[in-house]
Amino acid sequence: MSRRPSVPGTWSLAPLLAAFGTVAVLVAGTEIVMILEGPARFAWVDVVTVLVGLTYCLASLVAWARRPSNRTCALLTFTGLAWFGAALAAVGTPALIAVGEVVAVLPVALTLQLLFAFPSGVVSGRADRVAVAAAYVAALVLQMPAYLFRAQEAPYDVLLIADRPELAHLGLALQVLVGWAVVVVAIASLRRRMRRAGPRRRRALRPFVAYALVAVLVIPVVGNLLPLVVDIGSHTVLGLQRIVLIGIPIAAVATMLRGGFARIGAIEELGAWLRTGEHADLREALARTLGDPGLALGFRLEDGATVDGDGRPWSAAGSGAGRRTHEVCADGRPIATIAFDPTLAGDVEDVAAAGRLLQLWIERERLTAALRAGEAELRRSRARVIEAADDERQRIARDLHDGLASRLLLLAVRTDQLLADADADDADPTLSPRRRE
Repeated sequence: MSRRPSVPGTWSLAPLLAAFGTVAVLVAGTEIVMILEGPARFAWVDVVTVLVGLTYCLASLVAWARRPSNRTCALLTFTGLAWFGAALAAVGTPALIAVGEVVAVLPVALTLQLLFAFPSGVVSGRADRVAVAAAYVAALVLQMPAYLFRAQEAPYDVLLIADRPELAHLGLALQVLVGWAVVVVAIASLRRRMRRAGPRRRRALRPFVAYALVAVLVIPVVGNLLPLVVDIGSHTVLGLQRIVLIGIPIAAVATMLRGGFARIGAIEELGAWLRTGEHADLREALARTLGDPGLALGFRLEDGATVDGDGRPWSAAGSGAGRRTHEVCADGRPIATIAFDPTLAGDVEDVAAAGRLLQLWIERERLTAALRAGEAELRRSRARVIEAADDERQRIARDLHDGLASRLLLLAVRTDQLLADADADDADPTLSPRRRE
C-alpha cells in the first residue's frame, strides 16, 4: 500500500521534541558541572555560553512544534548545539577542549546565517550567500591561528603547533575585518527585506529585525570599543556579548508565532512543501494552512461550470452559511473559487496570498477536475444511450407482443365463427347436398 504524502503540520513531532528537549537539558547540566569543577578561571562566562545554547535549543523546540516545515527551526537547533560545542573549551578534558577550540566562533556564523535567512530559513540573493560563506570562513578558517599559534597554559594548549603570536594576531585581525564586513551586509540585507515587505509583513517582522540590528551592532561595539572606554577584561566582554545573543532565538520564535507572521510563515511553508513535488489533497493542504478545516475549493471549467476535485457540480452556496469567497485568477481568467470562514481563515489577504501561491497547482487540479467531469458526463451520456436503447427494445417488444396478440385473437374469433357456420350448415335439413358440400 502506498504511503500518502504528508501535508504540512500533519505529522506530530511531539515524542522527538520531548526527547531532544530532555537531552538538551541533561547536556547543559552536565557541561555546567564540568565547567564549575574544571580549571576555568572565568567559569561564569562559560556557564553563560551553555545557557545560550540551551536557550537556542528550547526555542527551536517551540519552533519545530509550531512551524515544522520552516528551515529556521533547523538553524536554531544547530546554533544551540554549536554553543554547547563551544562551551567544551572550558572543561578539563583535552579531547573536549580541542572540539571547543575548533568550533568556538561557529555559533556566531550560524547566528549571522539566521539573520540572513529569517523568516523562511533560506538565504536568498548572491550577496547574502557570499556573506554567509565569508562568516563560516572567518569562524572556521580564520579561527585556526588562535589555537594553533597562540601559547596557552595546560590543558588548553592541546592544539598548539608553535608559539607564533604574530600569526595569531594576524588571524584575529582578518577575522575581525571579515566579521565587520558581514555585519554591514547583514544590516543592509535586513533593511532591504523590510523595505520590500508589505505593511502587514513589515509589522510582523519588526520585533525580530529591531532586536537583530541592536545585537549585531552591540556585539562588535562591546568587543572592540568598550574596552577602550572602560577598564574591563576580555572575558567580561565575551560574557556580555553572549548575554546579548541569548535574546535572538527568543525574538525569532516570538516573531514566528505572532498572529500576523504566523499566517505568513504558514503560507511560505506551504510553498516550500509544494516545491518538494509531493502530491496530496490540495484542498486539505490549503485548509490546514489557513486554519479553516471546512474550506471548500471549486474549479472553473471552460464552459463556465464549477466542479469539485472529483468533477461533480459545485456551488459556494452549498459549502455552508456565513462563508466568503475568493476568486483565484490566472492570466485574467478565473480558474477556481475558495469558500472560507473569515473568522477562521483570517483576512481575505491571506486567502489571496495562498491563492496566488497555488495558481500553478490549482490550474493542474482544475484540468484534472475537468477531465473527471468529462468522464462523468461521458458515463452519463452512455447511461442515457443505454437507457434509451432499453426503452426502445421494450417498446418494440411491447408493440410486437400487443400487435401479434390482437391478430391472433381476431384469427381465433374468425375461426370460431367459421366453425360455428359450418356446424349450422350441417344441421339444416333444408339445404341440398350440393349446398352442404
